[in-house]
Amino acid sequence: MDIGVAARFEKKVDRSGEHHLWTGARKDDGTGMFKLTGQTPVMARRVAWELAHGPLPEGTRVLSCELKACVRVDHLRLEERRVRQVARPRHDGGSTKRVQVQVNGVRAHRRVQGGRIEAEAMRSWLREELLQAAPPDDDASRWTVKDLLEHYLSFLGDQGRERRTLIRYEGIAKNWLAPVIGEKKVRQVRPADLDRCFAVMRRGGQSGPSMQYAKALLSGAFKWAKRTGKILSNPAIDIQLPKSNYVASEKLPPEAEDISLILRGALVHTPDIAPILTLAATTGARLGELVALRISDIDERRQSLAVHSAMDVDGSIKDPKRAKHRRHVDLDDETLNMLLRHAGEMAERAAMFGLALSADAYVFSLEPDCSKPILSTRVTKRLQILKSYLGVEDKHSETIALEQEALRLRREGSVDRSGRPGPRPFDGAAMSYDDIATMLGRTQMWAKRACEAALRREQVGVHRDFNLSFNGLRKFTSSELLDAGFNLSVVAQRQGHGPEVLAKHYSKARLSARRKAAEHLGRVVHGAS
Repeated sequence: MDIGVAARFEKKVDRSGEHHLWTGARKDDGTGMFKLTGQTPVMARRVAWELAHGPLPEGTRVLSCELKACVRVDHLRLEERRVRQVARPRHDGGSTKRVQVQVNGVRAHRRVQGGRIEAEAMRSWLREELLQAAPPDDDASRWTVKDLLEHYLSFLGDQGRERRTLIRYEGIAKNWLAPVIGEKKVRQVRPADLDRCFAVMRRGGQSGPSMQYAKALLSGAFKWAKRTGKILSNPAIDIQLPKSNYVASEKLPPEAEDISLILRGALVHTPDIAPILTLAATTGARLGELVALRISDIDERRQSLAVHSAMDVDGSIKDPKRAKHRRHVDLDDETLNMLLRHAGEMAERAAMFGLALSADAYVFSLEPDCSKPILSTRVTKRLQILKSYLGVEDKHSETIALEQEALRLRREGSVDRSGRPGPRPFDGAAMSYDDIATMLGRTQMWAKRACEAALRREQVGVHRDFNLSFNGLRKFTSSELLDAGFNLSVVAQRQGHGPEVLAKHYSKARLSARRKAAEHLGRVVHGAS
């Protein structure tokens, strides 16, 4: 036998006592088993004898002392093998049996040629191999997929992953992964289980990017679990995503006349966010960047605004994650004067409370001393109210229909008030908000807000179709500057993006630009003829 076999054999022998005990795979009676060549292991004592004396004489076998696991050569002896009648072999050279073993949720099987003795030998060897290869983290043996994702997301948080990304992962895990495989033991997950998750997402109308997020979450979680010894194999390798049947229906950014409508409406209905909307339309800055601005970021001499931080989804202020996001944005005279007037108003408000603003005070704040920025979530809620006044709500048709029904019941509904205490609604309405909520299966607060939204929609009388959001205002800025002929790099720097990102995501073919393109081609073609 070669040196490699002897070295492997020696690693599994304990020679510290009188008996040299085999520490590797064993049969139920304690006989040691060693995989020499091929798929079928042999008795360890036979290997010990052949390493010491050479090949075993034909027709003999090796017997041990009273300890079956002992492989000490001078404790072994030879015995002639008795000849016995065996069943006639099959035409393929002998019968085969399938031997299967499961250890810690990991299953393995082999086919072995021979009878019961060979099958038991193979079973013992497989069990030992799985014990050595089984995941070392015993605490994870009872983990479900839900447990794995919770631990992995906690790990990502400790590694400094963006809070926005973690929230997106949590939503996907809760809404799409947990309902399908959340309760399945993580060591029993197979690729087919993951395929079922993506099939459910496709049937649910999820977009390609959403399924990519789910793939990134599952791949990262199982890769981390395998690296840390919680699972033996990674079922997420080579995940095949199905083709999404989601069809995006993107609204175009506002036109120039729409911006005038938005700002006039903000001054009337939501004056507290009018300066933020004005600054968003003139700078193209993100909402998180706008609410994180400090008074010291306004450079009156250079007529510029320093953008070097942003608000995260949890309300904390963070540094930008890319160097391109840190920039100086030039301001026109009117925007600069608007900012200075707003800063002066904040200083007057602080003085009413006997306070003075510091240089690091926030530009947009609800605090008397402007020590904390206004939350971006509050700004978006106020913007939603403005959208309802302007007739550009982005609600589902079912929601709009239910709000209209709530307003109809408020005006024309009827309810049996016999035996009910208390007066009718003071404003002369046919039904109270409480009655409307009961009839529609909603809350009293929802009924009140639904009626108000439907009434605003009725007063506007017209439905406008453009993207009134801070992302839509960024796209307006990009499209307006590019349509006006400004250099792509200049626009990208102002937006805090690279030119390729700007061209792909923020430059939109608005109706005005398409009209100008058609008229230009018409002049060229018909003028030439």
